[in-house]
Amino acid sequence: MIRAAEWPRRRGRALPLAWPVGGLLVLLSVAASATAASADDEAAVRSVFERYRDALAAGEGAAAASLVDAETFDYLEELKRLARTAPREELSGRSFVDRLLVVTLRHTLDERQLQEITLAELIDLAMQAGWLAPETLGELTIGEVRVDGDAAMAQALTAQGLPLDSEGLEPLSYEFVREQGAWKFRFAALVDSLGRLVSGFTAQIGAEDDALIFMLVESFSGRAVVPEVWSPPEARPQQAPPPRR
Repeated sequence: MIRAAEWPRRRGRALPLAWPVGGLLVLLSVAASATAASADDEAAVRSVFERYRDALAAGEGAAAASLVDAETFDYLEELKRLARTAPREELSGRSFVDRLLVVTLRHTLDERQLQEITLAELIDLAMQAGWLAPETLGELTIGEVRVDGDAAMAQALTAQGLPLDSEGLEPLSYEFVREQGAWKFRFAALVDSLGRLVSGFTAQIGAEDDALIFMLVESFSGRAVVPEVWSPPEARPQQAPPPRR
């Protein structure tokens, strides 16, 4: 161990004063580089969110689909499987958002469409059918971006800078992941967060999940939802779609 009295000599040799100064400069340089990289990542994450939001609001499904992570595509395939084959017993164990999306898909698409629809086409359909309101999407923004390696998170805010939450519940956040050097929006993570938020809200107001799902889907489609929608298409009797209200 080198005692302070021995500095800047060690083993009879004078140590160049430039060494500690140079080491300090290296550390400062590394810190500055890390700060710059963090700032670049934060800007990139914010840009991805804004482009994703704007693509949704404009009904540009292909552009929006290009900004989500690989997990989102896997999630769509799982939703399509559930919509085609899952009995009510299996659906009952899924989240509120999963059940809402499955009922919406079954209510809107036929068996062939459930098999073939892509993420870009689903986004286009959602905008055309009014599942998502462009004026509402355009008002969404994000707060401080927190980056941790290849993961990032930002609190969801309204245009007025207010958190998207419900009284007594954790505010909604958006998650992002870096894939092959590019930041992507994690839609599947948003589904989990929305599920917790909606479940807490329905518990507060004493609403039943199934009744709320039917009400939301009917408001999207303008058509009554029948109880048979809980059964997969192959298990339901063939019938004409209900008349539009």
